[in-house]
Amino acid sequence: MKMLIKERFWLSIRDILIFLQEEAPEKFTEDFKKGIKEALDKIEQNPYHYSIEPQLATKTGLYRFLKYKKDWKIIFKVLENLLIILDIVHVKQDPKTIKKLRTKEK
Repeated sequence: MKMLIKERFWLSIRDILIFLQEEAPEKFTEDFKKGIKEALDKIEQNPYHYSIEPQLATKTGLYRFLKYKKDWKIIFKVLENLLIILDIVHVKQDPKTIKKLRTKEK
C-alpha cells in the first residue's frame, strides 16, 4: 500500500516541536521526534489495527487514528491502495478541527 503524507501533518509536527522545545524537557522533545517515524511505520504495516476516528466516522471506517504519546492523535485515511496521513492533533483539540480533515480522495 502506498503512503501519502499531507503537508498539513508536517506543518503540525513543526509547530508541536517548536512548542515542545520551549515548554518541555529536551528528552521529551527528542523522544517525540524519534517516535514519529516508528508510529508512521506501525500505521503503514497494519492500518486497520487502529480505531476509527469518531469525528470522521463513515460506514466503511476510512478514517482512523493512532494515539501517540498519550496526548496526540495521528489521523489517517485508509483507501484500497493508498494510506493518507492527514494530521496530528492534540486529543483535547476542538472536534470541529478534526472534522475539517475529511478529504475527497476515494
